[in-house]
Amino acid sequence: MSIFSREISGVLFLLGSFVILSLNLFFEKSFIESLVLFFGWLLIIAFLYRPKWGLFLILFFRLIIDKLGSEVILSVGDNLRFSLSAAFGVLVVFLLSIFLFKNLRLIKIGRIGFLWILLILASLVSFFWSINLQASFYEFVRVLGIFMIFCSFYLVAKEEDYNESIIYAIIFSSIIPFTVAFYQFLTKNGLGGTSGIESRLYGTFSHPNQFAFFSVIVIACLLYVILIKKGLYKLSFYHGLLMINLFLLIQTFSRGAWLAFLVFVFVLSMFRSVKIIIGLILISFLLFLVSPSIQERVEDIYNPPADSSIKWRILQWERAYKAYQKSSYIGYGLGTEIIVHENEYGFYVGDPYTHNDFVRNFLEVGIPGGIAYILLLIVTGVVLFKNYRKATGDDLKTFNLFVFSIFISMVILSFSDNVLRGTINQWIIWGLIGTSITLSSNKKELV
Repeated sequence: MSIFSREISGVLFLLGSFVILSLNLFFEKSFIESLVLFFGWLLIIAFLYRPKWGLFLILFFRLIIDKLGSEVILSVGDNLRFSLSAAFGVLVVFLLSIFLFKNLRLIKIGRIGFLWILLILASLVSFFWSINLQASFYEFVRVLGIFMIFCSFYLVAKEEDYNESIIYAIIFSSIIPFTVAFYQFLTKNGLGGTSGIESRLYGTFSHPNQFAFFSVIVIACLLYVILIKKGLYKLSFYHGLLMINLFLLIQTFSRGAWLAFLVFVFVLSMFRSVKIIIGLILISFLLFLVSPSIQERVEDIYNPPADSSIKWRILQWERAYKAYQKSSYIGYGLGTEIIVHENEYGFYVGDPYTHNDFVRNFLEVGIPGGIAYILLLIVTGVVLFKNYRKATGDDLKTFNLFVFSIFISMVILSFSDNVLRGTINQWIIWGLIGTSITLSSNKKELV
């Protein structure tokens, strides 16, 4: 599936590096801009030479720049300025477009593919009545990128036993975000502002909740490696990394991610081993006993104070629903959630996010987009469960079970958080789904 040969790729890499060096010598460029140009060129060459490694590099780079993406502004001349996230998103969509167009004959659209296209078309049509075309365009590129990641992993997974490759890629790409999070823990330099909690870890992510759900995904990958390759009771590097990851997940103080982790383990235990959930209950109980912060966060669930985030979330859903009723059929346009909130309730009301992906989709894209999103999740869940049931080898069967469990945890979390806004988490999950479908389908269809 390579587009460039090794020789051409090497020549282009050297040529591009020389051009970037020349730009630094003759034009005034910051170190960040030079670094972005270099790694961007490296990503392009790697992807066009070997799409498999290019996809892994895409995940790796996006993990590192999640928070920096909105803070670092790249400039082209005096008037054209854009964020690093926007630039990276456009680059990824461009590369994936080349790859998918080259392999278009290998893609057969089935149920999941059809629902994705339906959701994308509903999003595109919403441009005609969007209250902010710029916001709609940025969000459309992001949603399109998720779909293209899904299709690309589906295609690349045909090359070999890809389940191990993507699992190890996710695990080792987490080292930098986890290192940053551990530094935040040691220096108490995490995100403040939550009642009773001095520092919430967020790693390289833009928010602790997104980092926390990423931790759940990595924990799932580590458990897969331990169960399949290393053995549950044979200590290894992966056991140590698992313990560190669990510790960091706790220190995010993200109750939604904690719930997602419990859902993941519960679904896994139902089909794999009851011992897993018994061990989880014991560990969770011990952590609850020794940590006052955890006790307070859990107590807020069943006995929320007046300023509880749970009550605030319910208020946000009510606000979003009231705004939705004013344009229930067509919505306000893709990506306009924040603008709708500010127009309806002012700029100083607080966090403008809905914290519910289902409500948000109906608010932005109306009934067609909202229904398409719900159907997409339902059909994907059914397909993943069928893949698990029909898989023959223990390795593939376990992989499919893990992907299904992660997917269910994402759906549950979507009821109370902005899961769909977590670009890198969506890329990883839909990359895993595309891999599961390819490895499980004899017809090699995008079912």
